[in-house]
Amino acid sequence: MVTLGDAYRAARAQLREAGVEDAAFDAQCLCRAVSGRDPRALPDFELTEEQEETLRAMCADRARRRPLQYILGEWDFLDFTLRVGEGVLIPRSDTEVTALEAARLAGAAPGEPVVLDLCAGSGAIAAAVARRVPRAHVTAVEKYDDAMRWLRENLAVLAPHARACARAQRPRPRILYADSANMYRNRVKRRAGESRPNGGSQLSIDFLIRYDTI
Repeated sequence: MVTLGDAYRAARAQLREAGVEDAAFDAQCLCRAVSGRDPRALPDFELTEEQEETLRAMCADRARRRPLQYILGEWDFLDFTLRVGEGVLIPRSDTEVTALEAARLAGAAPGEPVVLDLCAGSGAIAAAVARRVPRAHVTAVEKYDDAMRWLRENLAVLAPHARACARAQRPRPRILYADSANMYRNRVKRRAGESRPNGGSQLSIDFLIRYDTI
């Protein structure tokens, strides 16, 4: 039997040799994912043969530069955990800033604001807004099937009152357009009768959030 501490040190050494930037952190995450325990806190915990094999496979994946988040299958975002994998971008700290700003804007709006999250990916922003502003009508739009799988799964667990779809078509003359690249400069524009950025019918939304640059 191999102890968790020995497995952690071996994983760390393997990832360092492969040139993984934060080998110690990644090895700790992989060991915790396999055993459910922190290798630094319980180094004497003995792994089963199945756990050893799983850890070896995960370390080999990481050494080949597969993203840690994809290997783990989930990643923390704000106060919740997202399911992630191939097909979606990995939520980052700057995406958290965008999500919090979107929630702030929605929360400050009167009534039941309608929020549209374009290129929603894993649904990080849509879930954050829906959870923080329950009165908001949140729609997450994602055109790619690989991403839609993760989007639907995350919203079903984290924000079941939010909606996921491949295309949004709801006419309404008023739009509050918030581009994520400009949120940090507080450039939020109110427009009447504005069409979709790529053309087509008008959308029934109060917040149009684009974070394809993040």
